[in-house]
Amino acid sequence: MERNILTVNEDSFYTAKIEEVDGWLFLHCEVHSTTPSSIKRIKKQIKDVKEVLSVMGYDKPLLSVTRNSHFAKLLKGKYLGDVCENNEILGVWSWE
Repeated sequence: MERNILTVNEDSFYTAKIEEVDGWLFLHCEVHSTTPSSIKRIKKQIKDVKEVLSVMGYDKPLLSVTRNSHFAKLLKGKYLGDVCENNEILGVWSWE
């Protein structure tokens, strides 16, 4: 199955990508530097992505699946529950 992934940021602080899966959009974020500045930049990235998606007519929540729920809490994500993938428990978060 081909994956539809778009890189929306890549710098020394973090790499952010958007992936479409069955009509849902997921934000993948690889953090390179866990500083207050990084958190601020990622929060702004989430806000900007949501604004663009809204203008494009996307009306579902932007989601993330992560093994680092603590970081998602710092970014003010909304915890939705857990999924098990490859015998690993991952948290599902929305950015509303």
